[in-house]
Amino acid sequence: MVVLACVSIWDLAAQTPAPALPAGRGRAQLQRVCGMCHGIEVVTKMRAGKQQWSEIVDDMVSRGASGTSDDFELVVQYLATNFGPVTGDKVEINNTSADQLVAALGMSQAEASAIIRYRTEHGALREWSELSKVVGVDLKQHEGNRDKLVFSVAALSVPATDPK
Repeated sequence: MVVLACVSIWDLAAQTPAPALPAGRGRAQLQRVCGMCHGIEVVTKMRAGKQQWSEIVDDMVSRGASGTSDDFELVVQYLATNFGPVTGDKVEINNTSADQLVAALGMSQAEASAIIRYRTEHGALREWSELSKVVGVDLKQHEGNRDKLVFSVAALSVPATDPK
């Protein structure tokens, strides 16, 4: 009975089309290495910088992901290039480095650092108005960037242990 259920689930998964991934070096490695444990859509919904992707990949390796060090380097580079915090005109405020905030939004280094500090201490920012709580950020000065910001609160990595 269990074998039949597993076969049925496997057949259903095989019929579900994988999300389209942008062409590029590392795509095949991503599909092979990451696709062994979870669907690629888990990855394509996230945005992170190279350092964060590296930490996520390291975490997955510690959980049993298998591949060569070259595979993992290619995966990190592919993810950072195609699923980085800044995509087109949009900036993922909760996963963007201070330098990227400065470059993408034209804010000062002090303001960008204040945002990083705030989200580290208080968690993800959920909406534009919450930026008013960040000491040192003049919301009126950045009103023109409002439509560029994305306030995703998706977790970037799975906790190693159950928090219960």
